[in-house]
Amino acid sequence: MGENSMSEHNENPAAGEVVRADVSQPGWRASVRWRLVVCMLVSQIIMTGIGWLVIKAGTPEVVTFDMKGTWDIFMQQSAQQKLDEEKAKSLVTRFNRAMSDSLTDWQKTHNVIILVQPAVVSAQQDITTDIRNDIAARMQEGK
Repeated sequence: MGENSMSEHNENPAAGEVVRADVSQPGWRASVRWRLVVCMLVSQIIMTGIGWLVIKAGTPEVVTFDMKGTWDIFMQQSAQQKLDEEKAKSLVTRFNRAMSDSLTDWQKTHNVIILVQPAVVSAQQDITTDIRNDIAARMQEGK
């Protein structure tokens, strides 16, 4: 029994291994390798796409604002009111606060970097009209 069981053990595959007659070992291994390569490439493409989306979502956009023009309009309108010095200072303070708050709120809600127009060479979105409207609304509230 000792010799016979040894030869049977050598001829049979190791315990737990399944050998199919229709699949050769080298072809099966190559197929598994190609599947692994394809899975790795697909996962890399997915991870690259996710990374791009995260970067795009976190990168602020650049917009412009015409601060000089806005100040000029304010100065023209306030000069027409013929205010005394104390009221003029109060009006300028309110305007500064309204403009600063409006720009800060716009920047936070839209995830943007706001630059004054002369500082920008290329065409960017101009938010001047929106900011001016918001400043006017804030100035009306503060009366």
